[in-house]
Amino acid sequence: MRSVLPVFLALAAPAFAQQGKVTWRTYADGVKAADKMGQPMFIFFGCPCDSCTALGDGAFSDKRVTAAAANLVPVYVDIKSSREVCEKYGVTKPSLVFAAWNGERLEEFNAGYQDAKLLAKKIAEMAETHRRDLPWSSDYDGAIEAAAKDKKLVAVSYAEQPEDEKVLREPALWPLLKDFVWVRAPWKKGSDAQKQRKLKSPTILILDPEKKAPEESPLLRIEGKKNAATLLAALKEFLDSRRTIK
Repeated sequence: MRSVLPVFLALAAPAFAQQGKVTWRTYADGVKAADKMGQPMFIFFGCPCDSCTALGDGAFSDKRVTAAAANLVPVYVDIKSSREVCEKYGVTKPSLVFAAWNGERLEEFNAGYQDAKLLAKKIAEMAETHRRDLPWSSDYDGAIEAAAKDKKLVAVSYAEQPEDEKVLREPALWPLLKDFVWVRAPWKKGSDAQKQRKLKSPTILILDPEKKAPEESPLLRIEGKKNAATLLAALKEFLDSRRTIK
């Protein structure tokens, strides 16, 4: 679906990128990065003309836009030399296209001078809404069986509130999280699950599906609300120790 934002947009090309501006990737690199990190792409179809150079000092130099753009994959495509990519997205003139992590076209709007505050808001919304989510399962036994078959570990997320799992959608974590079979197991205070698992806060259990009763002897127990950096460090340390043992 094509929509035209009721605001304007500043254009920029990779050749014009300087410190403090949006950093653009080539399409090939962007596709790889989006798939690896589970992030949507923000594709600018433009050309290295004088007007683009001048407009590059506008919205794409604004701190609010550069901060928002860090949560997705900015890609620049030259409409004159990248005909194949332009045809893929149905682009015939300077445009901005949001695409999912797998390259699927989500939304397009015409390029023009744009208000930085509104552009940053739009980018932030698309980055949050179209971030790749984990392939959750609510079937514990099925997850254990699938993990054993695929030679993977099981990660069970005991979250009291949906917000507790928001950190698991952070792009920096995706390269590690995708290698686990994930089970969502919500709990409430006073529930049997809380009593049996001795849950006091959001908890992630890493389990070996080859064991007879995996949850009785988890390989790793991560408790409490964590930010992306803390969780990433804990998982890296755990996986590194397993490689060392092997």
